[in-house]
Amino acid sequence: MVFTRTKPPSGYYVYSYLRKSDLTPYYIGKGKADRAWNKHKNVSVPEDISKIQIIKSNLTEEEAFNLETKLILEYGRKNNKSGILHNKTDGGEGNSGWIPTKETRKKLSEAFIGKPLKKEHREKISVALTGKKLSEKTKKKISTAASNISEETRAKMREAKKGRKLSEEHRANISQKLKGKVLSEETKQKMRKPKPNKENYKGFTGTHSEETKEKISRTKKTKK
Repeated sequence: MVFTRTKPPSGYYVYSYLRKSDLTPYYIGKGKADRAWNKHKNVSVPEDISKIQIIKSNLTEEEAFNLETKLILEYGRKNNKSGILHNKTDGGEGNSGWIPTKETRKKLSEAFIGKPLKKEHREKISVALTGKKLSEKTKKKISTAASNISEETRAKMREAKKGRKLSEEHRANISQKLKGKVLSEETKQKMRKPKPNKENYKGFTGTHSEETKEKISRTKKTKK
């Protein structure tokens, strides 16, 4: 259903304003009646009304505030360098006076920690941030977060990558990044080491069990 200023959604709703260039959201808001089409204090309303998107309607006021806060946390804000929105706060405020408690904000924030974004959201954020330089403060935060990853988590990450084939695009990107870089002697030595044979696949250097040896033997016979 298409909503307009004269035919707004029922109840409270959450809306977004989309950029002309890539259709990524630049503002997330909550309201009722014709709020989404009215003038805002800190952000411009799209001239093209098709760029006003009603995300979800027929909500209670609390549901609308919670969804607004959730989406702002997901997309992040420009003013604190966490994302792509022009929102000045994390949401949950309004003329009706309802303000979520610190506990509610904390729960919403924790709900997104470690939760992967949808592919569509990742792509929109990536497009919006392309070409932007990170501040030293942001770089430091990213570095600190990476250094705090436990060995157990690092081991799981390495294990998950084993055997994964890279796409042609991924290989091309890696190749491009490595062009002109000088390899250390240690790296060159590792690259010169002979690859393990089929029997010692993936670096196995231990002793096969009798059952495994029998399977390998049967496989070789069938190939002859």
